[in-house]
Amino acid sequence: MSNEELVQGSDAWFKARLGVITASRLGDVMRKTKWGESTYKAKLRLELAIERITGKSASNVVMNQAMRDGVEREPDARALFEAITGKEVAEVGSFNHPTIPNTSASPDGLIRGENACLELKSPTHATHAKNLMSDTMPKNYIYQVQHQIQCTESDYAYFASYHPDFPKDLRLKWVRVERDDSVLESLNEEIRAFDISIEDLIIKIKDGGNKDG
Repeated sequence: MSNEELVQGSDAWFKARLGVITASRLGDVMRKTKWGESTYKAKLRLELAIERITGKSASNVVMNQAMRDGVEREPDARALFEAITGKEVAEVGSFNHPTIPNTSASPDGLIRGENACLELKSPTHATHAKNLMSDTMPKNYIYQVQHQIQCTESDYAYFASYHPDFPKDLRLKWVRVERDDSVLESLNEEIRAFDISIEDLIIKIKDGGNKDG
């Protein structure tokens, strides 16, 4: 079974992500502060280095209520997107980048009959209300969705915000997101550099071990 056929959330899917720079963590990779590298990026580098060394998860991310809501509501969000748009969504696993190693993306589906992928979010009430008033995707998802576009080799993506507590006609807001090669150029440069820095860290960790003799 290829990674693209894996069921998201399965043990095999999580295993395929170990040590890999995934689309959902690209916000940390691209995050900068006025003092230089962010602590989020440094923490992620260490996590991925450990995972490549041990083959075990090093993430200490605890699933909060918002994350649980996103997982639990995804099927309903997908079904409502299909009902509203008339599009058919195929659930998929993980897609490796076509040319850059150690990086992948797991969109919430591919659109049958179109060269497009789908990203679903189930945010807080306040965030969903803001999304309803906007005709563009929130900026904090730009890198994730653009990476999904390139990893799936899509021409564009659909981004949808969903919340079941709103009236039926306000439960879902979707927008089309075009591929942005200028964003991808800077993103890919950062991914390549970050991957090299992970490998450099692995060397340092291994050099620190006790040597026989």
